[in-house]
Amino acid sequence: GEIWGGNGIPIFSCLKKGILEFWKSKRDLFVEVIYSPELWIKKYLNQITRKDGYIFKSVFMVALLVHIFVLTNNLANYDSMWFFYSSQDVVTSGRWFLKYAGGISSYFHLQWLNGALSLLYVSLSAVIVCRYLEIHNRYLGILAGVVLAIYPTVARTFNFMYAADAYFLAILLAVVAAWLMCKDKWNFKLLGGILLGFSMGIYQAYLSVTLVLLLLWTIKRTLLRRESITKYIGGIIMGLLSAAGVYVIGLEYRLDGRELTSYQGISDSTLIHPLHWYFKRFFDSFKDIIHLFVTDAYENKYALIAITIIWSVIILSVICRMVSLLRNKMVTCAIWGGLAILLIPMAVYCLRLLSDGVNYYGLMVESIAFVWILPIMILDESISVSRKGRRNKAVLAAMVICYLVNLWNYVIVDNISYLASSIAYEKSYALSERIVDRMEQTEGYENMEYVYFYGDVEIEKYEDVRFQNKSVNGNKIIPYANIPYTYFINIYIGGNYEVLNNAQRMSEIQESLEFQNMPVWPTAGCTRMIGEVMVVKLGDE
Repeated sequence: GEIWGGNGIPIFSCLKKGILEFWKSKRDLFVEVIYSPELWIKKYLNQITRKDGYIFKSVFMVALLVHIFVLTNNLANYDSMWFFYSSQDVVTSGRWFLKYAGGISSYFHLQWLNGALSLLYVSLSAVIVCRYLEIHNRYLGILAGVVLAIYPTVARTFNFMYAADAYFLAILLAVVAAWLMCKDKWNFKLLGGILLGFSMGIYQAYLSVTLVLLLLWTIKRTLLRRESITKYIGGIIMGLLSAAGVYVIGLEYRLDGRELTSYQGISDSTLIHPLHWYFKRFFDSFKDIIHLFVTDAYENKYALIAITIIWSVIILSVICRMVSLLRNKMVTCAIWGGLAILLIPMAVYCLRLLSDGVNYYGLMVESIAFVWILPIMILDESISVSRKGRRNKAVLAAMVICYLVNLWNYVIVDNISYLASSIAYEKSYALSERIVDRMEQTEGYENMEYVYFYGDVEIEKYEDVRFQNKSVNGNKIIPYANIPYTYFINIYIGGNYEVLNNAQRMSEIQESLEFQNMPVWPTAGCTRMIGEVMVVKLGDE
C-alpha cells in the first residue's frame, strides 16, 4: 500500500488492482510463451488454414510473374539520384516513420530485395483481407488478393523501389488496423489505431486503405449479412482517433522544432472548411474514381466493357438488396449500407478533406484496388447462398470472366509501364554518356573543379506519345538541371564530378559574355570551361 501511495488514495488502489487482475488473466499466456515458445508458435500456426496458404502462395506467385521485370532490372526514376543511398528521413513531409520502415531492408535502392519484401507484405495483406471480409470461396479469395498485387498503382510504386518495401509495409499495417478495429475487444481496437498511426507515419495516403476496408466491412455486415453494427461504431471511432493521436505525437516528436514543408499542402492541413467546400470534394471524388476506372482500361476496349458490366451488375445488386432490406423493415441496415457505399469515393480521396494543396497522383490510389473487392464480396455471398438457377450461374460466370479480363488488362498496363520506365532510363543513360564525352573533349577539361549544368534538354526530342501517362518516369528520368544530371552521371556513368552549388558563382557565370555566347545542346560549343567550372548549356532556361 505504501508503494502505491496508500490504500486511502483510490486511484492508486484501482491501478494496483487492475495490474494484478491483468497479470492473472495473462499469466498463463506469459508462462506459455516464455517456457514453451515452440508450443505457442505451433498453436497459432495451426490457426492458419489451407485456404490462407492457397491465397498467400497464389498471390505471391502471380505477383512475382507479373512484376519480375522490375525486380530483376535497374529501373531508376527521377528520385533515384537523391535516394540511391538515403535514410529517407523526410519527417518534414509528415512521414516520420518512413526512415525506420525503410531500414528493414537497407538505405540502398535495391530492386530484388525491396521488391521481394513488397510482394511478401502484399500477399499477407491479401490473406488478412479475405479473413477480415469473410470471403469463403478460395478462388474468389485468390482473385481478391491478385487485384491488390497487380493493380497499376503497384507498378507505379515499384518505380520508386527505394521506398517500395516501406510503402507496402504501411499498406499491411493499414489492413491489420482495419481488421483489429472491428474486433469485439477494445484493446484490439486501440492496437488497430496505433498500427494505423504508424502506417500514416510511413505514408499518409494509406489512411484511405483502412477507411475503404472499414466501409467494405460495413457493407458486408449490413447489406449482405443483415446484421447490426451499432455496437462497433464507438470502437471504430476510438481506433481512428487513437490513430490520429499516434500520428500527431510521432510527428511532433520527430519534427523536434522543425516546420512542415508545403508539400501536398501538409503544412496547411485543417478540418475547418465551409460546408460547400466539403460538398464539392464529395462530388469531385465520384468523378475522379469513375475517371480512374476508365483510364485504367486504356489499353483495350475489352477491359472497359468488362468494367462496365461488373459495376452495372453490382449497382443493380446493391439496389435490390437495399429494397429487400426496406421491405423487411430493416431500415438501419439499409441506411448504414447505403451510406458506406456513398462514402467509398470520399474514403479513397480522404486527404483532400484536409487541404486544397493535396494533389492525388498514381502512387496514392492503392485504395482503389481494395474497392475492387466489393464485387468479390457480393459474388462470394451469392455463391454461399447456393442459388441453383441457371440464370444466376450464368451471371456469376460472366462476372468472374469480366473480372479476369480486367485483371489481364492490369497485367498489360503494369508491363507497359515497366517498358516505358526501362526506355526512359536508357534514354537518360545515353544522353549522359554523350554529355560526358563532350565534356572530356572540351579544352581545359583537366583543370575542371566543378561542373554546372544549365537548363534542360528539349523534352520533345525524347517524347514517345505511345508511352504518355503509362509511366511515372515520362520519357526521361532527369527532369531538372545541374544537380540531378551530376548525380546521375556520378552514380550510373562512373563520373566523380563536383556539382557547382554556389548561387553567387552561378549568377556570375550566367552574366558573363562567354556564357551568353554559348550555343545550346547539342550544337558544338555547348560545353565550355569558364574559370574552374565546366559549363554545359543544355537549354535556354
